[in-house]
Amino acid sequence: GSTLTLETEGGSGSGAITFTKDSGSCTLSGNTLTPTAVGSCIFISTKALDTYFLAESSTATTITIVQGLPSATLTFSSTTLTFGITNTLTITASVAGVVRYSANGRVIKSCKARPTSLTSPFIATCSYKPATRKPLTITATLTPTNVGFASRTTTSSTFLVARRTGGRG
Repeated sequence: GSTLTLETEGGSGSGAITFTKDSGSCTLSGNTLTPTAVGSCIFISTKALDTYFLAESSTATTITIVQGLPSATLTFSSTTLTFGITNTLTITASVAGVVRYSANGRVIKSCKARPTSLTSPFIATCSYKPATRKPLTITATLTPTNVGFASRTTTSSTFLVARRTGGRG
């Protein structure tokens, strides 16, 4: 998802420097390299002929392109979880994708594929009602729609689930 600005240092003469893609998972426009997939990009730089110096090309330069790691923050509508009371779980991410929520390692059925919003900030919510009074750890796994980014898992602290007070009505 990031572009690179290619530069060269040193050398004599006033010949223009150009960059040429040799092969790989990128596009090259002027001195801007844009990755198109995970892999590598190979390019060559050339300094043009001028009045005093001959043209010269570099050896091939390889840049490795890896998946980016998005940010993801898990928040709760309340600072406590209460048995049988609905709580909103929210993940805010730096990229769009689909989120799978789980509690103590078990997928929350109604929240196994929650899409994020389509614009930034990318948010996905889940309504969750604890069905146990045991301590709970909530996990949200973001799978980005852009394959240039890796999945990201965010885990909460352990919650001690409170007893419900009052009637059910």
